[in-house]
Amino acid sequence: MTVRAIGRSCRFVPNKQVRDSVEFALKATVAKFEGKIELHEYQFLSNHYHLLGTDVGGLLPKFMCEFNAQVSRQLNALRGIRGSNVEKDYNLCVVDMKTGRRAFEHAVYILTNAVSAHLVERSAQWLGPNSYGLEYGEEEVLGRPGLNDLAVVEEQHPVGDLLREAHLVRHHQHGHAVPGQVRHDAQHVAHQFGV
Repeated sequence: MTVRAIGRSCRFVPNKQVRDSVEFALKATVAKFEGKIELHEYQFLSNHYHLLGTDVGGLLPKFMCEFNAQVSRQLNALRGIRGSNVEKDYNLCVVDMKTGRRAFEHAVYILTNAVSAHLVERSAQWLGPNSYGLEYGEEEVLGRPGLNDLAVVEEQHPVGDLLREAHLVRHHQHGHAVPGQVRHDAQHVAHQFGV
């Protein structure tokens, strides 16, 4: 799916504060919907973002509402403003995860979007939040923005409301096998084309 920033403004400019805020909101929302929504790929450009996932529990509209509210709260707190940061509607493309064909096309599109937009020469160079460097089965430590330097302490000694393991990318034993292969194939194709 694709979600645009309000008025196509640059709400997701890839600086460290914005990246940390968006990643925190994404990880927190994915953790809240664990087992119901599986996120396979994501890419945030300056004025829109893309997600590729599996709606296991039929809760995609609730997930999107929660995530967009969470990311708006994070960005508004960062900037000292109020209001939504994203448009209400989003473009949704349904993909059959059993065959993986369209999923592969969408994964490649998402992973190479910054290159296609001529923002960078290689996907790995894009500094905005994205799933390019993640591997399936990799666990992510969730830390509040600005506290990321404490990740080692948090991992060993969890602090009250700090979530430790937001599974942005599912373990191999969860969900379908196709998304893992899609990611592997997409990264292979992207690498072959110098992306």
